Amino acid sequence: MPINKTICVSALSLVILLASSFQAYGLTQEEASDACQAVKARLMRDHRYNLSREGDRTHIYMIMADQKLPYSLSLGWIQFRPKIKKAEDSAPEKEKTDDKSQFEQAFKKQADLLVTKDELIATDESGLILPQPGAKPLQKDYNEANYHNLLGCDMLSDGRVNDALKEFQVAAKLDSTCAKYQNNVGALLALKGEYAQGVKSIDLAIQKDAKYLQAITNRALLHLAIGQPDMALKDAKYALTLDPKYFPAKIAQVRATLEKGDKASIESALSEAAILKENNPGDWQSLILVADCYFACKQYKEAKDVCRRIQQLSANDIDNILKLAVCFEKLGDLDNAIKEARKGTVAAPDDPRPHLILGRFLLANRDDKAAALQFERTMDLERACSPHVKLEAMNSWLKILIRENKTERAEELAYKWAKTNDKDPKCQYNLGWILSMNAQKKKEAIEAYQKTLKLDPALVAVHYNLGLLMIESGDVRNGLAQLRAFVKIAPKDSDTPHAKELIEKFSKSL
Repeated sequence: MPINKTICVSALSLVILLASSFQAYGLTQEEASDACQAVKARLMRDHRYNLSREGDRTHIYMIMADQKLPYSLSLGWIQFRPKIKKAEDSAPEKEKTDDKSQFEQAFKKQADLLVTKDELIATDESGLILPQPGAKPLQKDYNEANYHNLLGCDMLSDGRVNDALKEFQVAAKLDSTCAKYQNNVGALLALKGEYAQGVKSIDLAIQKDAKYLQAITNRALLHLAIGQPDMALKDAKYALTLDPKYFPAKIAQVRATLEKGDKASIESALSEAAILKENNPGDWQSLILVADCYFACKQYKEAKDVCRRIQQLSANDIDNILKLAVCFEKLGDLDNAIKEARKGTVAAPDDPRPHLILGRFLLANRDDKAAALQFERTMDLERACSPHVKLEAMNSWLKILIRENKTERAEELAYKWAKTNDKDPKCQYNLGWILSMNAQKKKEAIEAYQKTLKLDPALVAVHYNLGLLMIESGDVRNGLAQLRAFVKIAPKDSDTPHAKELIEKFSKSL
């Protein structure tokens, strides 16, 4: 049968119609996403979603933009397509027409499906229809791993981080070859502070796809979280070669430069952060970065002004509140420093940091009783304390108690902390220090100091204190041995001259 030109032209039109993306309908990406309920519903629920177009497909991914380190995870790649309507009742099979009329009738039915702005669907990488949040897939053969990944994204939008992580882990277990699932697991582990496991998952994702932008950027951010700015900078720069506009990679690059810590790097970071802020006015991440750079440069007035702006956008952000409080303190405005620190204790009552900082400011303001209450609250939250926070709160509270002659309370706390933290040399040291003030408990103090040295021989002051106690208790030989060790280890310490005098004095009696 000869080829009918009209049929060919119509067929070609039909192929283009059915194969093309939303661009063929004269819709922008934003209009297409607004027309697709499965996508629109997710964008409305969670402002952290982003869309990125590549050819005829669109990547839906989420940036944790409300965090200092903006980890990102992927819902996946989709294509916008016309929503297929139920065909009208076809003509009885017995009615026969020529080839041309048959094709034109079929084409007309498909042409009637031309998209209107509320009739788009999204299909995933497997060509299956993306379900709406909370709904089950329309197709029975929907990819199980991808469905668990989808559930994880939806749970994350609801703030259910632990449940989301479980869904991502199930997806990664069902399909261990998919970089997307490993990346999402790693991003949430990092978000929860489980950095070692997060790095393992991110590395697996990059092994599966060496150019996976989100995973490479996430690894850069993870390197920052664990104090490896040089490695972070390397990953961030590579991520920007893949996509020079990818914002989390830009943040990672500037933060890595900042955290190198030298003067030139800090100044370079401030310059780069200022450009980001100028190009993204009002962006929370850019503002935080600029504030951190000003703070690192010790430009506290400028840092304070930016922190004020951030507070307008996020009034209860605890990190910003504390940074603002410290800015006031550095500028000599202790009243406003205390005011901001108090805000921190209200915004995050179970975070030990605002209580510690408020206690520190109250102590500087000579309000020992109020300061002691804040140090006490900090220690009540001991499980959430970093070692540095715990040590400062412990030492400050004990000093206040000693200054107020509340030695019994100081001993009670020192015993408690030494027992609870049996392997912590600082707690054992504090017990020895407190007991050394009690003439009846010199022997116990010596035992506490000896235990401290076993746990951490590098604590230099222990040798000096222990030497004094031993000499006072009559054990001159061992006491001199401790003082000699102290002088050898710390020749420039302020107590070294006194130690040398004692060594010379008591050596004559041996």
